[in-house]
Amino acid sequence: MGCLKIGGRGGRLRGRPPMPCCRRLAPRLCLLYAAVLGCLSQLDGLALTWPVEIASGELDAAGNWSDGEDPPLQLDASAVAPWAWDTSPMESPSALAHRSTEARALLAGIPIVRELQAASSRGEPSFTIPPGEYSFGSELVDLFRLNDMFVDVSGVTFWFTYGGGLRFIDCRNLQWIADSPNRPFVIDYDPPVFAQGRVVDVSNLRAHRWVDAVFDPAYPLPSRSDRLFARASTTKVAFWNPATRTIRRKQEGAVNIWLQNSQDHGHAWRIFMTGGINSMLGADAPGVGDLITVMPRLWPHSLQLLRCQGVTIQAMHIYGGTNIGIVETSGHGGHFYKQLRIGRRDGSKHLMSVNADGFHSNSAVVGATIQSSEIAYTGDDLLNIYNGICIVLERHSNTEIVVLDHKETIDDVLLPGDAFTFFHLKSLERLANVRLAASPTHFYGNNWPTRVKGVRGTLRASPYNIPVPSAISFDKDSVFLLRFESPLPDAVQPYFSLGQSLEKANRGASIRDSWLHDGYSRAGLTKATDTTIERTLFQRAGGVHIGYELHWFEGDLALADVKILDSTFEACGSPAINIDTKAKETILARNIISPSSRITERPPFILPPSPPTPPKPPPRSPSLLLLPPPSSARPLARSPPIQAPPKTLEPLSHWVEVVVASFGLACLTAIAAIVIIAEQWRKAQVAGQAARNAAAIQAAEERRTRPDDNQATYMATKARSAESRGKRQVAQEPAHTPSDGKVPGEREEEDEGFHRTVL
Repeated sequence: MGCLKIGGRGGRLRGRPPMPCCRRLAPRLCLLYAAVLGCLSQLDGLALTWPVEIASGELDAAGNWSDGEDPPLQLDASAVAPWAWDTSPMESPSALAHRSTEARALLAGIPIVRELQAASSRGEPSFTIPPGEYSFGSELVDLFRLNDMFVDVSGVTFWFTYGGGLRFIDCRNLQWIADSPNRPFVIDYDPPVFAQGRVVDVSNLRAHRWVDAVFDPAYPLPSRSDRLFARASTTKVAFWNPATRTIRRKQEGAVNIWLQNSQDHGHAWRIFMTGGINSMLGADAPGVGDLITVMPRLWPHSLQLLRCQGVTIQAMHIYGGTNIGIVETSGHGGHFYKQLRIGRRDGSKHLMSVNADGFHSNSAVVGATIQSSEIAYTGDDLLNIYNGICIVLERHSNTEIVVLDHKETIDDVLLPGDAFTFFHLKSLERLANVRLAASPTHFYGNNWPTRVKGVRGTLRASPYNIPVPSAISFDKDSVFLLRFESPLPDAVQPYFSLGQSLEKANRGASIRDSWLHDGYSRAGLTKATDTTIERTLFQRAGGVHIGYELHWFEGDLALADVKILDSTFEACGSPAINIDTKAKETILARNIISPSSRITERPPFILPPSPPTPPKPPPRSPSLLLLPPPSSARPLARSPPIQAPPKTLEPLSHWVEVVVASFGLACLTAIAAIVIIAEQWRKAQVAGQAARNAAAIQAAEERRTRPDDNQATYMATKARSAESRGKRQVAQEPAHTPSDGKVPGEREEEDEGFHRTVL
């Protein structure tokens, strides 16, 4: 549009094209859409059934998602299995996307555990956590001194992300009870805490130790830049038979394939490995089409019992964790676990349960009892029960020594008067048995807080030659000063002497009527005296080891009275039961050992699992409440539409949800009104400006066509002057007429009249 100069001010009249109809309606339609969604979310909160259908799809041979109906492709002619993810009902990612839309029903976890802690402080004998899904994120939930208390956790799920977990600290006679395995207490993690995919190339496995694999986007990707993998102390790799979904492994011992590096090649990830990969290159070597998992290990554990006594846990299910499933450390111990389940969630596509050991019992006074339980699909040993080993670092005097207690064997366990036994590093000959004059104390003298970091290197070197794993690190809090009632013999010397309590040594552990299967490493480690295993089925793991492991500082150096009775070992290596030569009085009776295994339904002593319908995880983002699932959250295989079950909310959460939804709807309405009023005001301003511009143009045109005011005034004055001169000429006779024809004084009058007019 052109510009017009108005009134000599140099301003511009800027025209604006009329707003298209679609542009005027777009803001209103968006607001109307948001308001409708707000109303639906409010109605959905009132326990209406809201069916949700999740789109299905698959991963093609190039690693791309496809919604077509064509059958899945095979990668090449050498593929051992079709390139199709299992089409059985799955939880990830379609159910995860569906559950994210249902995240409104999740409950905040911190308030309920605060109520529980407050009830314990008041001395209340019982507490009930209402059934439901509780979100804790990456919080490490610590519960202190729940003494002589019954806690009902039936139908309760604690959801964590990596970095989160549950700890019982200094609890005594706590009963953490779910009434049935059909209504268990569940610990689970969302998103999952390991990478999972399928192998597409193994041609460089033998020569260069790497494979190419495509990973499921519903799981973390195995990138070193990802926080989950960047924080891991170690990361292991496992290959799985796609038909049986069991780990490919050598017959005995641990698999122990470590992730060295990973590279994103766009269509696939290149996984570089180190460790025991060569031992896997036999008849059961990994191949194209195999499943693969990459499991980072980092603190904390899913559940930890620290300095506790007599805790009873019933019907607890653990479906995930970045480290060990259950760890019990120090204290009196004597805990009882019934209907425990550490494994895969029913109906999920997870290959793993936890990324390290399943159950880990360390240096309590009395060992644990596990009954009618299942431990499976772990990233390391299924079961480990032991007493810790100390190493003498320094001898201060005949009655004082400094020891390294890496396994927390003596802290908060040993008391004055307790016996402490010393052994020779090489021969394990018993050197002395002396009693403590005082409780152990942390020792920070002689620069040991700094020196302790070099102990691992010292132990690895000659003449000690202890192959301490790189995963073990020592810190200043592991150094203790021990004082004794009587002098120590000269044979007790730094580094050549080991020590532990044989009285408080995790004795009396029992595992019965249980099922331990499909472990990455060994089926069981019984390294504590008076351990009993009976009527237990072991399958597809590295067998049971009876003895000590000095490089891990684990085991009873005077191990005896281990009994394995009426149990079955299938595909657990050869030998299925490995007994250290120094273990005494071991009893093996009526056991069945088979070199092969069968895919077993749950044994009759395992009660029914939880229902297959998975609960809802924590929300990924608040925006998911109003937006459809992201494009990355798509299923790997075609599956029937998933219908959300009807929801019945608790009274408090019901009203909170109604208030929040109403407030949101009111805000949307107010915003819509403000936008409409602003639009009308803008239209009025445009119309007014157009009218003012038209008036200005019309006035300018009129001024251009009429005479100039100064010229008109000048002509009128000149006419009056001429009329006055004529009258004077008539009144008198002219004496002389100048040659120029002008009357004397005319120019002066004209000029005078003009100047007078102008002024």
